[in-house]
Amino acid sequence: MFRVSCFTTNLNSVVMWSHYASQHKGICVEFSGSSMLSSAKFLELVHPVRYTEELFHFFSFFKPEIDLDQVPSPSPPDVNFDPWPILAACHKSKEWTYEKEWRLVSSDAASRKAPKFSLDSCAIKPSRIILGARIDPADQAAIKELAQKISISVTNAQLAKDRFEIEF
Repeated sequence: MFRVSCFTTNLNSVVMWSHYASQHKGICVEFSGSSMLSSAKFLELVHPVRYTEELFHFFSFFKPEIDLDQVPSPSPPDVNFDPWPILAACHKSKEWTYEKEWRLVSSDAASRKAPKFSLDSCAIKPSRIILGARIDPADQAAIKELAQKISISVTNAQLAKDRFEIEF
């Protein structure tokens, strides 16, 4: 019923490339900040991630003094539930703060079907594809060929020689 897309403002993090781009063998798709900010639909769906020490719990938004161990099996108050999956999807441990993440959450909870959503519907297109520093040559060739067909520039990432950083 929900789809989550993750974005970061931290594209040159060695750790991010290790976690999310298969040890620098994958890619990063860059989007123009100005195109994102000019899309009302995108701004409606994107939310900053909240980094916290506590797990997200539905009832904590109603009465902070509630003892969660005393709450019976979920029987939440009669409210519109649209924001709850978004809130749950946008909470992470403080350990991940370096990601500087934003999440786009789309849903079709009413029909209980997979939501049909794409960044094209927000008029947002990739501005550049960044190839990982250790990308396989065959993958590199295939991505460059596709990028040329859709008129998106391609840049190679490189691991810095003297510090833990990605260079473009």
